[in-house]
This record gives sequence, structure tokens and C-alpha cells, in this order.
Amino acid sequence: MRRVAGLSLALDLGGRGHHVTVVERANQFRVSGSSIDVRGDALDIADRMGLLARIKENRVRATELSVFVDADGRGIGQMSWSEFDVSDHDIDIAREDLAQIMIDALPAGTTVRLREHLESLADDGAGVDVRFASGGTGRFALVLGADGQHSAVRCLAFGAEKDYLRHLGLYVALAELPGERRADRLNPVYNFLGHMATIWRYKDRALAGFAFRPDLVRGLGYEKAHIFGMGCGIRHQLGERSPTPTSPLCDADTTAS
Repeated sequence: MRRVAGLSLALDLGGRGHHVTVVERANQFRVSGSSIDVRGDALDIADRMGLLARIKENRVRATELSVFVDADGRGIGQMSWSEFDVSDHDIDIAREDLAQIMIDALPAGTTVRLREHLESLADDGAGVDVRFASGGTGRFALVLGADGQHSAVRCLAFGAEKDYLRHLGLYVALAELPGERRADRLNPVYNFLGHMATIWRYKDRALAGFAFRPDLVRGLGYEKAHIFGMGCGIRHQLGERSPTPTSPLCDADTTAS
């Protein structure tokens, strides 16, 4: 399960009176990743789910603290908050805070299975028989996969992802920057043709973000090397004494079709 999508689904279905079982491969709900924007229709949905008040209480400043820099790390411009967001009501929230708000709001009857995942599905039209990795089995009226672009549930239902994932020409990466956890600093953004490097600082965390659109795709190994090559040069590009990024996440931007 991808934390925010899966918990949102569980809250919606549970709130409508369905008994929901949430399956999570990890031993706890994950709390890593960048902050999340709650804006537009999401604000109304969060309000109807009864979550908006707590989301507002946990708001962080991230987007409105961004400043664009040149290759030497010198500030060259800053966009106002209103230019980034649809309205003044839009909210940035730490991913871990949003997840905890959703976990706290799960209906009492929700079943949560941690350190578990699905190994097989069998849909007979009247329901779905599931075999879990732990050896257990279950029968459900409906199985919904909310486990990201490399969804294991989707693979069980439709086959290998190579048959339906379409690459959108963008590679992205995130990595922790432990030495840059300073809440009083602006978030530098460095852009050059087809590339972007940034540091997001919020609460007590700092993340390096990288993205690029290659002219020629030479395989994922090449793309990883390219992205983290940018990471090694982040001191020069962003004007920071940044340490080597840790716990990196790297992936291609894709869509299922």
C-alpha cells in the first residue's frame, strides 16, 4: 500500500460502512518522502473527510520559502506564494503528519495487516480469493491496489508492468540531507535546460530533489548515475555545504495504459 492513497481509500470506504482490510508490506506505515500539497479539490475532500482542521494545524512552510539560484548558488529570483498556489487556502503538510492524521481517523472496525502482502488473486465474479505471503487466505468482495506506479496488486491482476507502463520521459530522485536540517533557510532551486536540483527544508528535515529529461534513454543504470552525479555537485549548484545524499530513491515517471 502507498500510505496516503491506501489510507484515503480505507477512510472513504470505512466511512461508508464497509469493513476494510489494509495490507502493508512494511512493519509500519512509512513516513518518508517529500511534503504534500493539499489544494484545490483536495481541500474540499479533506473537509468532507473531517481531516481539514487537523491538516491546517500541522501546516508547514515549504513552497513559499523557495528561491531560484544560478550555477554558483546566488539567488536570482523568488516567486510569491500566490504564484505557486491556486489560492491562499492551499496547504503544505509533512507526509508523515498527513499519514498520522489519517491513521488516527481510521474507523474502529478497520483491520490493518502489517508485514504482509498478496501473493495471488482469484476473481470468480462474486468475490476475490486472496492468498497472503504469510500463508493465510481470505475472501473479499473487492480488492483495490493502492501501492504505487509499480503496483504488485496490478501485476497480479493484469501481468508484468512492462506490458502496460509508458515512460513519460522524466526521471526523479529524492535523498535525505541530514546536515541541511535548518528551518530558517530558504529552499534553493537550480534549473538548467532539462534539469532541476533543489533542497526542501521543512520541520526538522531536509531532502534533496533531482529531476531531468534525457535526450537519449540509455537504461535505468545510466539515469541513476546521471541523477546522483547531479547530487554530487549539489554544493556547487545550490551554494550549500551539503553532505552526500543518503537513502536515495530514484525512479522513472510513468503512466499505465
